Amino acid sequence: MKFDGNIELEAKQARVYLNKLITDGSKFEIVKKKQQRTIKQNAYLHVCIEMYAVNFGLTLEEAKTDLKRDCPYHDFTRYTKVNKVTGKSKLYLTSTKNYTTAEATKFIDWLRTFSSQHGCYIPTSQEYLENKFAIDKEIERNRQFL
Repeated sequence: MKFDGNIELEAKQARVYLNKLITDGSKFEIVKKKQQRTIKQNAYLHVCIEMYAVNFGLTLEEAKTDLKRDCPYHDFTRYTKVNKVTGKSKLYLTSTKNYTTAEATKFIDWLRTFSSQHGCYIPTSQEYLENKFAIDKEIERNRQFL
């Protein structure tokens, strides 16, 4: 169940529910929900990765993998998942999809700095919005290679 601690009624309902679980001797997990990145932030992050990929002649997956490997604080762990169709195990990399807004901002800032150190300028989000048509056109022109 999900509750918003900022809403008094929901906070009260959460306390009642928690007390019931304790009384029943149930097993439970309490997890603090982080604010996930915004849709606009997610879109800008993907533009940054696409620009990096186009500049260095990489596919989108290659660029994501390289950036995750090079980022000093990204938890570059791997996990194995069994394919439900083939039954074979396959190795996957962790995703940035669970980044909070702050974590996504930190990753974008790192990506922009890292890219510029390697000769690829990635515009700020404001610069991107001001030149969106031209940047999107360039990415789309190279879409077949991504």
